[in-house]
Amino acid sequence: MRELLNNKVINENDIESLTTIPVIGSISKVEDDGERENTIVVGPHIRTGVAEQFRLIRANLEFMSAAHNNRVFMITSSSSGEGKSFISINLGITMTLAKKRVIIMEFDLRKPKISQYLGIPNEGGISGYLAGMGGLDTVIKASGIHENLYIANCGPIPPNPGELLVLSKTKELISELQDMFDVVIIDTQ
Repeated sequence: MRELLNNKVINENDIESLTTIPVIGSISKVEDDGERENTIVVGPHIRTGVAEQFRLIRANLEFMSAAHNNRVFMITSSSSGEGKSFISINLGITMTLAKKRVIIMEFDLRKPKISQYLGIPNEGGISGYLAGMGGLDTVIKASGIHENLYIANCGPIPPNPGELLVLSKTKELISELQDMFDVVIIDTQ
């Protein structure tokens, strides 16, 4: 009876039985206490199970998008606290380990977490750029983790994030970043 009433996704089989969308990988649950040391679980010499899961996802993404030069990946979920920023950061690091130049866009304009995790100042950023208060140079910041990993931080939290996202400048920003980077990862709300 319990299984019949359960409407939660437990594993990949639940997804594969309901849809034809391919599962590119899964990540084991990692407890998060908001500290940088626990947020970053991949690196050049880290061989944990979770690090290998990220490498598998990278390989699958590269295989699925082999025909494209500039790739954009959006990380999203149905609710807050499900690990979008964790996935974005670690996927970005994993991509840099494959010699890719990567930028992570902190597009959660209501509750940005990446800047906080990485200790990146809140100046400039995506919200300032979209509001016309700064150029592209105020958006791109070095991550401090890897020489090929950059962050487009949120910037100051705007009063109208939804209105900023529908501006034509948003598409221009993503297009400009595609020209500059091998991989663009969009961390959403």
